[in-house]
Amino acid sequence: WNVSLNVSIQSICDMKFRSELKDLFTRNKQFAWRLIVEITGYAAGHYPEQARLFAAELRSAGVI
Repeated sequence: WNVSLNVSIQSICDMKFRSELKDLFTRNKQFAWRLIVEITGYAAGHYPEQARLFAAELRSAGVI
């Protein structure tokens, strides 16, 4: 099974959300690879640097 998470620009810019999500998957790497993160088109198009940094943080926590 996989879990898909649709993330808005508000979530991407929320440092508490980002930190808690990264911590969750750093502690539970056996589940991290099962997460599919979907960044909204608006977020990716209007805030590409924030979207890139968010994706990089999740990759470092084991999310593919």
